[in-house]
Amino acid sequence: MRERILFSFPVQLFLLHLRKNLALLLVWLILAGVILEQFGVVLGIPFLFFGSGVSS
Repeated sequence: MRERILFSFPVQLFLLHLRKNLALLLVWLILAGVILEQFGVVLGIPFLFFGSGVSS
């Protein structure tokens, strides 16, 4: 059953897009990290987007 799902067309298409667009995926991961305050906290990046700073 797992093989049927893994080799189905939508899953293969999704994996192909991930392989072809790694740079775009990296940009999305960095953006999500900044929004969730997991990226750039040491540099103060969340202060640029959220006026009150890091939420507690």
